[in-house]
Amino acid sequence: MGQQYESYWQGHSVDMYGLKIPDELGQAGNNHPGSMAMAVGDKAVTWALSTNGESNAEYTIVAIYSDAAHEPYLGKHVYLFTLHNGQPEVLVTQQNQGNDNNWLYFSETQNQELRLGFAKIIQED
Repeated sequence: MGQQYESYWQGHSVDMYGLKIPDELGQAGNNHPGSMAMAVGDKAVTWALSTNGESNAEYTIVAIYSDAAHEPYLGKHVYLFTLHNGQPEVLVTQQNQGNDNNWLYFSETQNQELRLGFAKIIQED
């Protein structure tokens, strides 16, 4: 496939069209200036970074990968490997501009290989 992805975490954010993820990814109902709230579908959500898969947030982010450092404008992706209601979900965004809600929209990836691979990792844990 020839794609090149890098791992990101708090304090080492990916620059996605000027928004630093995860450092400038805001929370539903608690968005600070210069950030955008994470949304899944048409709803802003709460999230938390976790190294053990546990949190009280709607989405627990256990890994972040992006090709943004290597892809041309409009070709960038950010993937969030999450647990939602205890189930693995791989979310993706390609959003390249702001909006009236000031939300960064994610949706579940359509990449079946990625979804199944992440689910297998979680099941083995």
